[in-house]
Amino acid sequence: MLLNADPLKDIHNTTKIAEVFLSGKEFDRAALDEMLRAAKAAAASQAADQSGNAASSLQTSGVQTPQPPAEMQSLTKLKKK
Repeated sequence: MLLNADPLKDIHNTTKIAEVFLSGKEFDRAALDEMLRAAKAAAASQAADQSGNAASSLQTSGVQTPQPPAEMQSLTKLKKK
């Protein structure tokens, strides 16, 4: 993980992520932001599905829920533990 600021000077700088390197791949800020947007959309879709809202009609209309790359899915599994 490459940060934009020194975390030793301010612990909040740990949230200023510039890039992530995972399994030999580089994910720049734009890629990370897109993965976060896709994850939020997927979570919102799942929450709506559980409550029986309009998201279920999206599934029947053929709209696919975006998924993060496989490398990032493994991080999601680790975070849930």
